[in-house]
Order: sequence, then structure tokens, then C-alpha cells
Amino acid sequence: MNKKEGCWECDTKMVRENVDYSLYGVSVGKFPGLVCKECHEEYFSEEISREITNKIKEKGIRGTN
Repeated sequence: MNKKEGCWECDTKMVRENVDYSLYGVSVGKFPGLVCKECHEEYFSEEISREITNKIKEKGIRGTN
């Protein structure tokens, strides 16, 4: 995670929690991240972002192109 403790959008303190991540209405899974309790932005580490991308590929979730 970035060392900044406040949300990049509203500067509210972030809280660590497991986030139920979904894409196009399909649940990808729960992943550890930082969540802003004010604006609900979610942030993931680079490692977790790669894990999310791999799960999306495994599930065959694609855009509407």
C-alpha cells in the first residue's frame, strides 16, 4: 500500500478490510485493501491488484467490446 494514510479523493483516514470485489456484476472474490469510510473509494496493493486481475482472467470475465 502507498504510505499515504488518507484517501486520495477526500483525505479521510482509510480502514483496512476485506473487500468483496466484483466486475460487471460478477463477484471476483474478497481481497484485502484500504477503504475510505467517507467516499467509499477502495485501494489495493500492487500485489493484490495482480491477484484480482488473475482471478478475473480465470473466471473469463470480459468487457462488452
